[in-house]
Amino acid sequence: MATPQHSITPPKPAPCIIVHNGALGDFVCAWPALHAIAQHHRIKRAGAPLYFYGHSERGQWLEKLGYLRCTPHVRRIIERLYAGIPTPEFARHNILWFCLHSPPSDAAPHVTPLPALSAGPDMHVTQALLHALHALGIQTDWDWRGAWRDAVGSWHGPDSRLVVLFPGAGHVMKRWPMQRFEHVACALAAEGWEPLWVMGPAERDGGMSPPVGHRVHMPQSYRELVDLLCRVRLVIGNDCGPMHLAAMSQVPTLTIFGPADHRRWAPDRKRLLRADMPCSPCTLTTRDIHCTHTTPDGIPACLDALDTGSVLQMARMQLEATAEA
Repeated sequence: MATPQHSITPPKPAPCIIVHNGALGDFVCAWPALHAIAQHHRIKRAGAPLYFYGHSERGQWLEKLGYLRCTPHVRRIIERLYAGIPTPEFARHNILWFCLHSPPSDAAPHVTPLPALSAGPDMHVTQALLHALHALGIQTDWDWRGAWRDAVGSWHGPDSRLVVLFPGAGHVMKRWPMQRFEHVACALAAEGWEPLWVMGPAERDGGMSPPVGHRVHMPQSYRELVDLLCRVRLVIGNDCGPMHLAAMSQVPTLTIFGPADHRRWAPDRKRLLRADMPCSPCTLTTRDIHCTHTTPDGIPACLDALDTGSVLQMARMQLEATAEA
């Protein structure tokens, strides 16, 4: 009599939760790592759910990479982690947590942190995150720029006359004076370009407004913002999230840097302008800007040193270069 054969069903791989609650610029800088995680998951952990815990609108861009929206159950797991409440549920999930230095809670030591500021002093946060993944055995040499173009968008505005201005930033100490932005806008308008001021809720709530008579647009969603950026000729702005968004979509940009470290936070492969001063950069993050070299109006010396002539000269160079695109 034949011995009955018993098949053993291997256990399903544990779900994986990716946590990223940083600002828009942080998310764009983390895109290559997020893409590498998705590729690794597709190859090594096929069949296991891959969840993204973070801003819901950004999560839409990750769906093409295989990320799922968090279920209420998964959301509760992360919310309890934030609160420092341990539970056996944590052990049944693989959690990768994007952070600056370490996750906000040590209640679950099995959580794998992906710190953006743990590498060398000159390493860009994008490379630092990829370095952290490589140390975990995750392949990182994927075409993440192509994935961004497919999921989010790419520039198609070489014939446009629109020049977008971003006068805002997440921290007041990163904002070049509005009057200088106005001077640049007026000079470009006199040369036949069409300046467009773009502001978001932070600028509106902070009382910022463009000069009287200038065009202004307030996008209602990231999708609307990307669609606008991809059809303009040039974007000029402070060190802020939308500049990263534009640069990743290969839109010509000119970013004005002040206290923040451009070596770590500059937008992808794009042109920036900064003053070479002994005291700049003076911060790793906007959480610890304590500039003691400011004008009576509170403008950091490194931003005050950038005059409108310098910005206009570089903007014109960019506009001329894009004419050949």
